[in-house]
Amino acid sequence: MNWDQLLSHAYTPYSGNPECCLVRGKSGLLYPGVQVENGSYPLSMTAEQIAFCSCLAAGEEPEVLMYRGQPVSQPLFWQEEFDLEYAVYEKFPGGDLFNPLVQLNSPAKERLRKLNDYAVTPNSSFPVSAIAEVESGVIEGVNIEFSTWNLGLCAERVAIGRAITAGFREFGGLSIYVPKSDFASPCGGCRQVICEWMSGQVVGLYHGNGTFSSYYARDFLPYAMKTSSLKKESKPSSG
Repeated sequence: MNWDQLLSHAYTPYSGNPECCLVRGKSGLLYPGVQVENGSYPLSMTAEQIAFCSCLAAGEEPEVLMYRGQPVSQPLFWQEEFDLEYAVYEKFPGGDLFNPLVQLNSPAKERLRKLNDYAVTPNSSFPVSAIAEVESGVIEGVNIEFSTWNLGLCAERVAIGRAITAGFREFGGLSIYVPKSDFASPCGGCRQVICEWMSGQVVGLYHGNGTFSSYYARDFLPYAMKTSSLKKESKPSSG
């Protein structure tokens, strides 16, 4: 991996201005993040959001924020949030890169239950876990909250953001578990993101009352906004 390869994973069909970064965890593992835009632009994910959420979702403590050049956006929030500094590396830093791809060797619900322990929810105390299917395995996510509420990401978006950062564009189904809600359902923001990436796929919901239901992703957002006219490149596959 190098900076150019990582940057090529960014999804910026609307602005055409890709960004990427790395977060080094306390273990030394490097957690990448790339910019992922959405047709509803407030739902776009920054490279920093994805990198920090990926690190925290792995149970890691972030130590250093890394860029290839001077950051386009001011990283002051992240410096203050985690009491860290950012560093500029023209050459891709050495170290092992976090690989989010895993093989699901147990029932989805069992794995989702275990994943809930990694959720970072100091504000809501409302853990959520998600598993996104890709061609060669699955990508996991949990919800991550920060002191500034709107910079946190839901479990579904952490999984999708990790997958896109790793270079995946084709998604299968999505599974979600919400232990503290009788009925599990993606929030409105996640519905928009899910529909942009996997509208033709099935979303399985493991409810807090022990029941299960499934729906096509496109049914979560009827009459969704069509974004093809906004894009500067081909749209992601919807399955």
